[in-house]
Amino acid sequence: MFFPNRKKAEPYDFGAPEGAEWYVDEIVGHRWFGRNIELLVKWNLGDSTWEPLANCDELEALDNYLTLMDVKEWQDLPKRVMMTS
Repeated sequence: MFFPNRKKAEPYDFGAPEGAEWYVDEIVGHRWFGRNIELLVKWNLGDSTWEPLANCDELEALDNYLTLMDVKEWQDLPKRVMMTS
């Protein structure tokens, strides 16, 4: 052991119950990086994260977001950052 008096980092409790499962509530925004897109996912436990399309392309939430944005395909989403909430 190189640093005998150094404490080992403890995991932080973010307040989610142990064993809690994360589900997508909805997609609330998108942003483009060149030809790639990220979607702002709102999770059932209250957090929101930017996720690549590959993580969201089979979600019903994406279909709902496309309908809300009045487009048929993700490629048709506006090229600026958009948020619905």
